[in-house]
Amino acid sequence: MKSIFKLDNGDISTFNRQIFQVIPHILDLSLNLQDFRNNWWIGNKFKLCRCVMRKVIIIFALVLVTVSLSGCLGTQVSQIDQLTDTINDHISSGDTYFNQAATSTNKYQYEAAQSQADNASSQFGDARTSTQEALIYAKNLQDQVYVTYLQITLQELDAKINATNQLKVAIPLFARNDTKTANTHVDNANQFMDASQVYQKQREEIVQQNPAKFK
Repeated sequence: MKSIFKLDNGDISTFNRQIFQVIPHILDLSLNLQDFRNNWWIGNKFKLCRCVMRKVIIIFALVLVTVSLSGCLGTQVSQIDQLTDTINDHISSGDTYFNQAATSTNKYQYEAAQSQADNASSQFGDARTSTQEALIYAKNLQDQVYVTYLQITLQELDAKINATNQLKVAIPLFARNDTKTANTHVDNANQFMDASQVYQKQREEIVQQNPAKFK
């Protein structure tokens, strides 16, 4: 038969004193646990807030980068459009001056012809400078249509510049009655100008095939 543990009055008093001594510690432990829970919640809540804020900042930064990139691309396309207009204006003016120089040469108006040929060179040169600038934008965009168009434009301009240079050499030769040598340079000028017309036609075909890019 199992013995039953019994406490006499003295033991009960001692036990009660021990219980009352332990109760404050239990209460302290309970309070400490409560504080720990509160602190844990505050700490984790703070970490959660920091995590959310970090995500918001990253999203905001991505939006800024996207907007900036979009704006940058839009700006470069706009620059190409503006430069293309400038290029065409210079080419048109250069063609006009070249034709005037050729007409003046045929009329033996060599001084006027020389001035007009110089103006043609200046216009073609300005067009070439603008074309090189536009080509930089096109390569940055990695837009092959623009790149091809502008590269062909450079070839056209090089041919027209060479044609103009040959005419400028011919004019003073005509003025000195060195007709044979002068005609050699005129033939060269005509060959370069014919080549430029081939490039011009290729350039115009690209414009026709891509109306959205060349408005």
